[in-house]
Amino acid sequence: MPSPVEGIDMRALAIGPREAFVLSRVDGRSSEVEIAQATGLDLDDVIASLTRLHQLGAIAYAGEQPPAAEHSAVVPSGSGSTSVKSLFALFDPRELDEPADLSRERKQQILQTYYALDELTHYELLQVPVDADKKAIKAAYFQVVNLFHPDRYFGKQLGSFKNKLERIFARMTEAEQVLTRKVSRAEYDAYLATRRRTSRFNRLLDDESALNEELERARELIEREAQHDSLGPDASSNGGVTRVRPSQPIMRRISDPEVRKRALARKLRGSAMPSFRPSRPVPAAPLSPSGQDDLRERVDADLKARYESRRAQAQRNQVGRYVEAADKAEANNDPVSAANALRIALELDPNNELLSKRLSVAQADATRVLADSYLQQAQYEEREGQLEVAARNYERAAAGKGVAALYDRAASCLLGAQGDMKHAGELARKAVELAPAQAEYRITLARIYACAKMLNSAVKEAERAVKLAPNSEATKTWLKRIKRGEF
Repeated sequence: MPSPVEGIDMRALAIGPREAFVLSRVDGRSSEVEIAQATGLDLDDVIASLTRLHQLGAIAYAGEQPPAAEHSAVVPSGSGSTSVKSLFALFDPRELDEPADLSRERKQQILQTYYALDELTHYELLQVPVDADKKAIKAAYFQVVNLFHPDRYFGKQLGSFKNKLERIFARMTEAEQVLTRKVSRAEYDAYLATRRRTSRFNRLLDDESALNEELERARELIEREAQHDSLGPDASSNGGVTRVRPSQPIMRRISDPEVRKRALARKLRGSAMPSFRPSRPVPAAPLSPSGQDDLRERVDADLKARYESRRAQAQRNQVGRYVEAADKAEANNDPVSAANALRIALELDPNNELLSKRLSVAQADATRVLADSYLQQAQYEEREGQLEVAARNYERAAAGKGVAALYDRAASCLLGAQGDMKHAGELARKAVELAPAQAEYRITLARIYACAKMLNSAVKEAERAVKLAPNSEATKTWLKRIKRGEF
């Protein structure tokens, strides 16, 4: 169980609010699971935060000496100034050098909080557990917001820190208002629940590092299985079996003279010649140089063929294990795990068309299962003005449901966020393809064209919309606005 390290200036640590929130629950008695329950964070996020805090020297585990901080947050320089040297900082350290009537420590607090805003939940931002009551939330709000209230710095030169303080204060005030109202808190908690559900799907299917680690492990097992007993029986004391360390290259073993001699002896012993005991020793007939070369090539080829055969079988065994894992996951109605197992199997056997088709089906099933969760997230995020995030989740929901309206919402949100107009256009065109007679979807596409400076295409799409809905005043108005350049 982790314990806080005494004598560490926690305010000087280059950590974000999430790590600070986790650190506030480290008491030397609570396990990682209990900390996750107290904070409402995923266990993976808690473990990652604890690992970061441990590397910084802020916490220690039972039975060990307090670790030396690998990356101290604030290091005095020879001139007496300070500079941040941390691999865990959330911002560019050069931002600390911007002229402002703020201490370096306060600048660091502002920057760390500001750049973590999009990741932190309301609970994390106010540093309260998910079961905190209204009184505790208000008390936490007034304590935390005191550091970031813009009025606290009235009359000071703040530079770019002024806008950052205003945004932090606004977000903290929003968090307090949402969590102290019964209905809005229930809606927010439901949103967090759907986000936790979909985050596992995203992590499993999008985390290439985890996929690569699993692939490496599978390939190591294949190589170990292929090399084990690949040289056949031997007169060694280990059960008559030659065992070679996996780290030895196969061609090196094939070239070993002793191995070749033993292999040759096995071949000769296994021949069909009749058995007899000579009355006197029979001298072995020496082989000519050409005969020796021929025999060496035959032995090498035989050993290599044995290795390749065992390796192919070992690979089939590994693929079969992952397919079996996918079968079990599907039986348990867990398409996410099934898709993940099939991804590994297909990486090991990339030319297997049946696996490729099955993976496509599993991924589609996983997306469909979570489509409703994505949709709930998107709707909440759109209401809260998080348009770019909402666009991403509307698109995921649309992929699962295949509904034109969701592609249109995704495109509209991306347009409202002034995001990637090329991608917004792709989403809008998808909506039009699925529902070509829907005038409002063509207006969305027309507006995107207009924003992308493709005015001729914009006008044509708007005119098509008017033909489809000649009685719609909204459609006619958009056509006029686009022609006037008001989009």
